Amino acid sequence: MSGLVDIIASSGIANPFPTVPANHSTILGVFNIFFGIIGALSVLFVIIGGFRYVISGGNPQGTSQAKDTIIYAIIGLVVTVAATAIVNFVFGSL
Repeated sequence: MSGLVDIIASSGIANPFPTVPANHSTILGVFNIFFGIIGALSVLFVIIGGFRYVISGGNPQGTSQAKDTIIYAIIGLVVTVAATAIVNFVFGSL
């Protein structure tokens, strides 16, 4: 794509492809810290759900709530990992 940008620049037409801001690594760092915190919270909730499952004492309502906590925490962890991969891919290709 660099060749196309050079051709357009030499023709006097304004560049339609925006350049990457110099601080994109800072933005990427903020995203990675944010996703790291979310991932850590997801792992914490998996542990909390496991603890609630153990102390439920066979109570069907308690085990059901604990299972829901674990499932939702794992879904949150998967979404966080996917979002991190997408953001890193997009910023890596800039």
